[in-house]
Amino acid sequence: EQRMTAARIEQFLESPPADMILSVASVSRASSNLTAIEEFYTNGVGASVSQRSTTDDVTRLCFLWSGAKGDVCFTNRADESTAGSFKPKDFETMLHTVHSTLLTNPNCAMDRWVDNHYAMDLRQGNCDGLMNYVVDRIGSSESIVYTCSHGRPHYVFDPSGWGIQLDMQTSVSVPGCSYEFLTSSPWCGAGTCDSQLEV
Repeated sequence: EQRMTAARIEQFLESPPADMILSVASVSRASSNLTAIEEFYTNGVGASVSQRSTTDDVTRLCFLWSGAKGDVCFTNRADESTAGSFKPKDFETMLHTVHSTLLTNPNCAMDRWVDNHYAMDLRQGNCDGLMNYVVDRIGSSESIVYTCSHGRPHYVFDPSGWGIQLDMQTSVSVPGCSYEFLTSSPWCGAGTCDSQLEV
């Protein structure tokens, strides 16, 4: 099973990291639903598919965000490939349950699974397309959980329950993401969790 996309192999062969510096080639995780993953990453994020492969009972999909130099990859295997009774689907269900329970107000900082994330450090990048995708689904069965920080979107959760830290610009107004919701202790406080956000 190929663990790095052909484009990333070529990238590192052409320009190896200098001075023994580690560089990200990809982040990856298991997923029980690659159809939902592809919908989110291609239509929501606007990422391109950088790898699609199926061998035996393993299907792998990788995506490349615009402006990024590393892939975001997902692998799907048959349940019997995972030892024990706790499968990737169970982990995803647990993550979604925690997110939907604690983040009815996107300014709540009590969801400890938010630390299970990767960051898109594209400071000059723009995530308007993704945030419009999120806003368009608020209140529907396809609703996407997000959090706010300092009056703007901070994390969005993909269909696997994985958090994406958005170190990017956006001009999209997202419910709950405004300075009026800020608490006096933005760094280590619990945030605002006491009421559900009205949208």
